[in-house]
Amino acid sequence: MNRSGVLLFTSGKEHGETWAMNQGTNLFHGSLDTHQYRSLLEACGFRILQYREGDPECGNANVWMAQLA
Repeated sequence: MNRSGVLLFTSGKEHGETWAMNQGTNLFHGSLDTHQYRSLLEACGFRILQYREGDPECGNANVWMAQLA
């Protein structure tokens, strides 16, 4: 099994749910808090390569980059 892939995703800063318009489509958004994401990634064997909180280039979302250890 090749484990060299990288997981890249954005998340909110805190646990919550909301609906918001995105290019005319009403989309559901759900997020855990930062501690929950970090705990889940580590429990599933991921090593966090980079984390940016409130990245202005991604709409102030948190940006995660992780890889299976």
